[in-house]
Amino acid sequence: MPGYAYWDGGIGKYRLRFEPAVELVRTGDTERDVFVNTQKFAKVLEGIIRKHPEQWIWVHARWKTRPKGEAELY
Repeated sequence: MPGYAYWDGGIGKYRLRFEPAVELVRTGDTERDVFVNTQKFAKVLEGIIRKHPEQWIWVHARWKTRPKGEAELY
């Protein structure tokens, strides 16, 4: 069950929110199941980030490469 905290400036406090449980796909094809379930998790995470994009931060060097000529991110 995805859960997260976000800052609510209107009340000056963090709010805790839970999204509906993510039902896992378990077909027996492990490689396919991992792919499909990862897509499902990413979609939930994307939805949360879209609700509060100003509060999102990635805490490790996720993007390993940059387009040629682009400045380093980290």
